[in-house]
Amino acid sequence: MLRAIIKTTFPALLSVLLIGVVLFALLLPKLQTALMDQKISMVRSMAQSAWSILDALHARVDKGELTLEEAQDTAKRIVHSMRYDDEGRNYFWILDYGHVTLVHPYQPGHVGRDISNLKDIRGRRFVAEMVQAAREHGEGLVTYYWEVMDESHNIDLKYAYAKDFQPWGWVLGTGVYMIDVRQEIGRITRDATYAGVGILLLVTAVALYFSWRGHLAERYRLQAADALRKSEEQYRALTENFLDTIMRFDRDFRLTYVNKMAAVQTGIPVEDWIGKTHQELGFPKELNRLWEETLARVFETGEVQRIEFMLPNGVWIDWLCVPELNANGQVQGVVTTARDITERRQAEEALKHSEATYRAVFNAVNDALYIHDLDTGEILDVNSVVLEKFGYSREEMQRVRVGDISSGIPPYIQEQADELVRKAIAGEPQLFEWHCRHRDGHLFWMETSLKRVVLAGQERLLAVQRDVSSQKQAEEALQLTQFAMDRAQDSIVWVDDRGALIYVNDAACSSMGYSRDELLRMSVFEIDPDFPVENWEEHKETMRRVGAMRFESRHRAKDGRIFPVEVTTNYLEHKGRFLAIAFDRDISERKRAEEELKQANIVVENSPAILFRWKEAPDWPVIMVSRNVSQFGYSRDELMSGKVRYAALVHPEDQERLSRELEDYAFRKVDRFQQEYRIVARDGGVRWVEDRTFMIQDEGGQVVEYQGIVLDVTERKRMEVELVASRRMLHEVINTIPVRVYWKGLDHCYLGCNRLFAGDAGHAEPESLVGKDDFALRWVGHGEAHRKGDRRVLEHGETVLNIERRHVFGDREVWLRMSKVPLLDDAGRIYGMLGTYDDITESKKMQEMMVETEKMMSVGGIAAGIAHEINNPLGIVLQAVQNLEQRSRADFRKNQEAAATIGLDLGLLAEYMRVRKLDVFMADIQSATLRAAAIIRHMLDFTRRSESRRDVCDLADTVQKALTLAQSDYDLKKSYDFKRIQVNQDISTDLPRIICTATEIEQVVLNLLRNAAQAMAESVPPVETPRIAIRVSGLSDGVRIEVEDNGPGIPPGIQARIFEPFFTTKPPGQGTGLGLSVSYFIVTKGHKGRMWVESSPGEGARFVVELPSSPANEARS
Repeated sequence: MLRAIIKTTFPALLSVLLIGVVLFALLLPKLQTALMDQKISMVRSMAQSAWSILDALHARVDKGELTLEEAQDTAKRIVHSMRYDDEGRNYFWILDYGHVTLVHPYQPGHVGRDISNLKDIRGRRFVAEMVQAAREHGEGLVTYYWEVMDESHNIDLKYAYAKDFQPWGWVLGTGVYMIDVRQEIGRITRDATYAGVGILLLVTAVALYFSWRGHLAERYRLQAADALRKSEEQYRALTENFLDTIMRFDRDFRLTYVNKMAAVQTGIPVEDWIGKTHQELGFPKELNRLWEETLARVFETGEVQRIEFMLPNGVWIDWLCVPELNANGQVQGVVTTARDITERRQAEEALKHSEATYRAVFNAVNDALYIHDLDTGEILDVNSVVLEKFGYSREEMQRVRVGDISSGIPPYIQEQADELVRKAIAGEPQLFEWHCRHRDGHLFWMETSLKRVVLAGQERLLAVQRDVSSQKQAEEALQLTQFAMDRAQDSIVWVDDRGALIYVNDAACSSMGYSRDELLRMSVFEIDPDFPVENWEEHKETMRRVGAMRFESRHRAKDGRIFPVEVTTNYLEHKGRFLAIAFDRDISERKRAEEELKQANIVVENSPAILFRWKEAPDWPVIMVSRNVSQFGYSRDELMSGKVRYAALVHPEDQERLSRELEDYAFRKVDRFQQEYRIVARDGGVRWVEDRTFMIQDEGGQVVEYQGIVLDVTERKRMEVELVASRRMLHEVINTIPVRVYWKGLDHCYLGCNRLFAGDAGHAEPESLVGKDDFALRWVGHGEAHRKGDRRVLEHGETVLNIERRHVFGDREVWLRMSKVPLLDDAGRIYGMLGTYDDITESKKMQEMMVETEKMMSVGGIAAGIAHEINNPLGIVLQAVQNLEQRSRADFRKNQEAAATIGLDLGLLAEYMRVRKLDVFMADIQSATLRAAAIIRHMLDFTRRSESRRDVCDLADTVQKALTLAQSDYDLKKSYDFKRIQVNQDISTDLPRIICTATEIEQVVLNLLRNAAQAMAESVPPVETPRIAIRVSGLSDGVRIEVEDNGPGIPPGIQARIFEPFFTTKPPGQGTGLGLSVSYFIVTKGHKGRMWVESSPGEGARFVVELPSSPANEARS
């Protein structure tokens, strides 16, 4: 027994030992690592949650819901109170980027301090590491040793997680101590140890128990063997007395055992069965073959076989064949039982007959029948009516649920059906209507009854359904009819043979102001003031005779108001009694409309608008026309009778166009349109009309009629023509006047302008400016200034007149004289402004030129005065020199007498003067004086141009004088000495006679010489050898003067404008731009000649003046 116990318990104890080793040596270390990872992940999640709070508060700052200070205070307060363990050991802290503590629940002394130098027991500056990790990577994990719950004696390893909140410059963090993990591992180890010891004790107890049970089992085995022997004896006794025949066959189909019932059922003694086959026992061949085939299947397959057959004596046998297996599982024999089932077969036949009868009755019922299982609610059987109603087969119906054959429209759903079935199963019969669905989807109504019944001895749930769809439709139709009558727009009243009201609808109550109960207590005579009671019998007889009547009457409302009604009444006989159904329509609106139509007809007949309707037929025959067609001289009867058709009224020149337009409208399906054409009145006068037409179409879309109105618009057409002419004239005036005109709306956008203004704005046509403002035009840079000025007019109604402003158009500066006035509507409200301006640049330049002219005239006057004043001393100087020369001559008698008187030798004096060159000095003084006098005389001649007259000119002398003046020009000498210029003259000696004003031609040549000298003086690079060529030559019809230089030349762009007044390329203050324009004017206007320039950049310039020769008579004059 001891060996058995050891053998049983040792494997169990070894398993417990191995479990302990795996638990403590492998699982617990890995569990510790996993717990640590879990703690770190939890810390990261907790930090992310706290960070989300900061982010949410920051979002509220962005939305303006909180200030930054409020949000940060709230964040600090929330984070300070946050914990995520039961003991409050796990908290959060906040630092800023400067390592200053903002929140720390357990170190309030750190708040507001820089703790970047804080170190753990190993000297690690963990705070600085956390801030650095968070800022560089957004988050970071740092380990260090620190006090647990601020207990200085309790130091442990801590894992801290820091996360950056960049919008506020904060670092949020939290941490977990290693001691938490160790405590968790300790708890798990302790629990595992207790569990292991418990398991060991349990296994030991179980092993001892099974050892004890094994010992008992051996004893029981011996007892069982004895019991088996006794049981076999009892079994044999049982089989011998069994009511069924029991047999055993070997593999040769021979009987090795039969009980006594074999002899009872067959009459063959038991001893005759042993060792024989059925064939040897004399059974029919058919039975022998059936039995042998059955036994053969059992031996071959090892499966139980069961058959039923009838013996020759009419007894039915249920034969069960069971294989007998040896130790190897092979069939070594077959044990059979044969039971007499004759009575059962007879009962089954009777049952089949009864069931056929039941099925015939079941299917013959007109209602749909269902049999349900009480426990599952499943359909067990249905009759043929169900199959017909729902379109399913019997097998399909046994698989469907009630919800499958319901409409699915609540409450006709599976859940409600289950509730009704549950109540019926509980013993509460149910009767209700159910909305059903056929297999093809159509819906119908069934009245359904559910009841618990007993069928064939079993409790079932019987469902009976009857199709009530027709009844439901009739009910719904009746309800709909009642609803329609109650809600009908017209009043409906039923009246009996006494005139009493027996039914009224809602409209009757509403129109008369009574309730339904009040009206049903009244008679027709009380609601109709025009229907006396004494006329009732006559009225009934009339109704019986005609059946239906329609007439107008009046109704009296509850408030005394009387209103007109149209009554349509029908006579009925109901169950032998008189019944009148009256439909009363309130025709107050119609009466009012008829009156309004009557008044409208009066208005139409007296208005210029002619109403018409004519057919879509040749010449448009008139169906209807208002009487006021007489304004054209035609009568209504003439047109409606067909004597005059509408086409005859249309002007012949307009008929074809009118027909074409009508065809086009019909083709495009335009049923409403307007046309204008001419009508020829009866007196021959032509009138313009506007035709507003509506086309009437038949069901096929074909136009059959036209209707509308015709208005005489002759006067309007005349005014339109005049208006167009007026507008055309105004348009021409606006575009012709030399003033820019524009008008704007209140939105500062242009409503229109003339062509001059459009050209200034950079547009070819005025229409292109409409809708644009100043910011969209070429003066966009001045847009705000223009708008500011416009506001004074548009918003304050100020009038601005003749304001002069300087503006820049592209590269051109101009002077403008502007005016702006508000535009007012009939009510005096400002709706826009009108603006004008004109270019006064030329006027300004002429003013400047006049000023310059005045200056020149002043200078000329001053110069003339100065010349006169200078001429006097020059005359004295010249006279004195001449006297000195004369009185120093030795051959004059008076000189000799005077010299002798004082003892002077005149010869020696002459020699002295020659040696000392006094004679040369006097000659120089005389020459200079004569030259100065000539210059002054020439200047006086030049300043007297207004006094100059046209005469025969010596052009060679004129050119020479101009050259002399140019060489004496002080302004020119300031920048370039004219004497340094090589002047080449080529003046023909055979020139035709020219009639001119010499001083003006001299001024032209002087201006050309000055321009040439100035151009060469300002040339970059400088002209090394400046040269001017003056050529005067004769032409067949005049004289040509050319002034050519070798200066820098003139660009093409400047050549195009070089003769414009005030055009200059010199800086401000250094030229007026009038020299060449005045010269051009003198030549072309004053002398009918021509003047032009020929130049290329870098190749000098040549100015050409051509003066026409004068006729002989003019020359003689």
